[in-house]
Amino acid sequence: MLSQVEKEFLNPSSSYRAKPFWALNAKLDATELRRQIRIFHDMGFGGFFMHARVGLATPYLGSEWFDLVQACIDEVHKLDMEAWLYDEDRWPSGAAGGLVTRHSQYQARYMEAVRLKTDGEAVWPEVKDALAQYVFALSFEGEKVVEYRRLSDVSQLKKLQNHEEVVVFDVKCWPSDNWFNGFTYLDTLNQDAVAEFIRITHEQYREAVGNAFGNDVPGIFTDEPCHGPIYQRFFISSRTIVWTDTLGHNFSNMFGYDVIEKLPELFYDTAGRAYSQARHHYHRCSTRMFVEAFSRQIGEWCQHNNLLHTGHVLEERPLSSQASLVGSAMQFYQYMQAPGIDNLTKLWDEYITAKQCASVVRQMGRKWMLSELYGCTGWETTFATYKYIGDWQAVLGVTLRCPHLSWYSMAGESKRDYPASIHFQSSWWQHYHVLEDYYSRLNVLLSEGIAICDLAVLHPIESYGLLLREGSVVGDSCNFNMPDPQIKSMDQMYERLVRDLLAIHMDFDFLDEHLLVELQAAVEHNHDVKLCVGRAQYKMILVPPILTMRSTTLDLLQKFIDAGGKVIFAGEVCKLVEALPDVRPQRLAEGRTTGLSPQELEQTLGSSARRVSICEEPGHEVRDIFYQLRRTDEKIILFLVNTNQQRAYAALNIRVSVPGFVGGQIQLWDAMTGNHYALAGVFGDEYTEFCLNLTATGSALVVIAAHAERLLSYAAPIALQREIPLLPTEWHYRLDDHNVLVLDSPCAKAVADGRTEFVHGAEEILRLDDRLRDWLGIPKRGGAMIQPWAMPHADGGPKALLTLHYDFDIKHMPDGVVWLALEQVERWLIKLNGMPIIASTHDGWWVDPAIKKIRLPVTMLTLGRNVLELTGTFDRRADLEIIYLLGNFGVDLNLKKGPPYITRLPDYLKLGSWLQQGLPFYAGNILYSMVFEHTSSKTSRYVLCIEKNHATAVEVFVNGTRAGLLMHGDYSIDITNSLKCGSNCLELRLLGSRRNAMGPLHLADDDPVWVGPDQFRSKNEKWQQDYKLVDYGLYGPPRLLERID
Repeated sequence: MLSQVEKEFLNPSSSYRAKPFWALNAKLDATELRRQIRIFHDMGFGGFFMHARVGLATPYLGSEWFDLVQACIDEVHKLDMEAWLYDEDRWPSGAAGGLVTRHSQYQARYMEAVRLKTDGEAVWPEVKDALAQYVFALSFEGEKVVEYRRLSDVSQLKKLQNHEEVVVFDVKCWPSDNWFNGFTYLDTLNQDAVAEFIRITHEQYREAVGNAFGNDVPGIFTDEPCHGPIYQRFFISSRTIVWTDTLGHNFSNMFGYDVIEKLPELFYDTAGRAYSQARHHYHRCSTRMFVEAFSRQIGEWCQHNNLLHTGHVLEERPLSSQASLVGSAMQFYQYMQAPGIDNLTKLWDEYITAKQCASVVRQMGRKWMLSELYGCTGWETTFATYKYIGDWQAVLGVTLRCPHLSWYSMAGESKRDYPASIHFQSSWWQHYHVLEDYYSRLNVLLSEGIAICDLAVLHPIESYGLLLREGSVVGDSCNFNMPDPQIKSMDQMYERLVRDLLAIHMDFDFLDEHLLVELQAAVEHNHDVKLCVGRAQYKMILVPPILTMRSTTLDLLQKFIDAGGKVIFAGEVCKLVEALPDVRPQRLAEGRTTGLSPQELEQTLGSSARRVSICEEPGHEVRDIFYQLRRTDEKIILFLVNTNQQRAYAALNIRVSVPGFVGGQIQLWDAMTGNHYALAGVFGDEYTEFCLNLTATGSALVVIAAHAERLLSYAAPIALQREIPLLPTEWHYRLDDHNVLVLDSPCAKAVADGRTEFVHGAEEILRLDDRLRDWLGIPKRGGAMIQPWAMPHADGGPKALLTLHYDFDIKHMPDGVVWLALEQVERWLIKLNGMPIIASTHDGWWVDPAIKKIRLPVTMLTLGRNVLELTGTFDRRADLEIIYLLGNFGVDLNLKKGPPYITRLPDYLKLGSWLQQGLPFYAGNILYSMVFEHTSSKTSRYVLCIEKNHATAVEVFVNGTRAGLLMHGDYSIDITNSLKCGSNCLELRLLGSRRNAMGPLHLADDDPVWVGPDQFRSKNEKWQQDYKLVDYGLYGPPRLLERID
């Protein structure tokens, strides 16, 4: 009989399945919402986060909004899914789309330093719009302050020395911004402001749907809250620090002196002193005020109301940005029932972000760790990339996946909201469940028991507070290109340290110095010495190079050493305690130091910190492979991930040491299928040893069970006997969607009362849209525009009569129906070659319901030049977007011969890109097929390999039977049971994407790091006039490998 865990692993329930961000971004309709929820279910999701995004037209937090939320909850109840809440209109959380911050007492504050030239005049400075101001006389030596004094009245201005200058420190509210619908961000250090945010948001959800809390509605997501920027550009100047009305009072209570008297030290370095304790204290104070006001208030409200508080803070990485914007992410996580992170793009492997969150999850004993992942990766992202990103996050602790992003609608600006849409708009949506089935099975086991981790690393975040000053962190933070060399070096060093520890298989948790106090960290010594921090226990502490530590931390390290615990100082030992010079850390470190290289760390930490060894050769740990080790009463769980996307590893020797656990059987649990097998290995004295192969981006889930079960033995790959070539010169093929001709550069003419006629030649549609808006005097569209629900002009504002002309050529007449696909059909009078087109309401839609299809009579088309004309009203609510011709035709995109034109589709497809074979803008999947002769041997197994493909994934059929979906590694699959002697039919469905139809089509980057609204409006060197497309196709013949059974 299957255990409960085995049943869940075979068919995981909704709680273990991913919940994507569902971008509610248009005028919402209950029937459409329910339809999309059923699609989520079919895609393998367990629910969704109801996330207001750009384009939302339904009034946010209005009565209609809550009625629609209730409709969603009703639907998930039928499907045994989960409807999670989201606490903001867009992000960052706190303003409630401006509903809170329209009141000035709740608006975010900042302080800036203004250096004044008095010109000998004794005039007391007045700063416009200042809520408070503090005037000082400062003496500078270069950029450093030599001395300073506070000025209290105008009489003191007359006594200024020649070397002194006046500096005013003034407090202001953040300026209003369209991003916050014409208002501003929340004062997140203010308890009353956050309480109002809770009243406007959380309390209204409780009143409307509170009966579902803890059941159909498990929790609520908070997205990128921050305390405001400290010397960062984030809606305001980079020359400011965060402030609130009560900061001075709170500071005095924490540290016993008046921070106002020390204001110059918060902004400027001081001559003769390396670091300022006042600056250090300011960062500790602002961090605690943010955590107490925002995370604690909301977390305790959620706890009281049976909700899980989840989400993530703004810019967890690099650490300098984290220090600038939130202070300490780990302290924020303490009050979250499901702490989380985000990791955007496919290129940023934020190991440090994951580890600091996983550390709090372990220390607080939480089951769920959330990650918002896959965002900004673009339409062309493959399943292999999704798996790569998901795997390294799973091995580092993520158990609650939030894929970014699933659009409710693609209307207007919404389609540029960080594609791809992981939803029905993608051509591969019916295959996506394979990924989510896999991850939900992983989550079943990786949320079991407790993590086995003996090493703790002191987190360096509080050292950054000594360094942040004007100009120190304004740079390309994502690429660790901070202008301050010391900060840049620290950011890079800590990233390397995390990577190196993971690579030499020394799993660790971070220790936040404040949480050591909050969680009452203590030294215990029963059988051996341990540092107990909440639910976690550590046998060794590593202190990285830091600038300062708290006295409470120093005392704890001393107690641990006195009890016999092992403490190692890596790199330079700190010389400050509480930001003041102190020799005690250096004394404590005597005889306990090591270097920062992986070799030095490995030698010093030794076997006492390594529970898992993964070697290709004896004594050489494979640095590409990460692991997570967990323990329950009945089993040890080991998850292994190959983070190398090119290299496979064969015959890895894996040794697991868990003293006190007696294993009875090694099992391999296949998360792709739900099956599990017995794995050969050796049980030694307090260790288990076995061998495994891992493909590129491969993974393995191993269970060491206390008791043996009757299981099939895992069949390791067998020896290759021969390779049977499959060499068709041409492939039969079938499209599963219309072919596409993109029309994105019309000529335009517009007239409006009181304005000179607008006439413009052919130009890309979004650039043309910007020009027309400038001409008409209306706001431009974009990801940061005021939301439709909050727009003050319900009538769309100024209007113009606009005519768009599109030219296209036909070299060969299409076969069958040709469709025009466009948005806002009701706005346009359409003519083809001078003849009006009647838009039927029954022609359906393409890709998304916002993109309607209109049948174009073939009799109106002509060989050669054709002209499509759209005439309609242009105003603030008009969406000028790409339009498309769809049908059974080919498209020639030889730009040397001019614009693309319609021609015939090829009879067959050849190996190579399908872009050059009449399908440059094609946005669907293609089924390739061939017939081959085969003679089977009863003693052999036959493996099909399709490494040379450019596709999102490849679905394989043999003789009409589905063999499986290939998406990573060597793209191989055993097809023995589907083969027959004689003639065999092989079909390969290459999954494409919407990239070459939806764009960005003119972004010059070959492999953009980030895909969002700005990449569709690229400028200067990032713009190219020619189309920038992504290749798809079968690039090499399949290989059939015969292996001896």
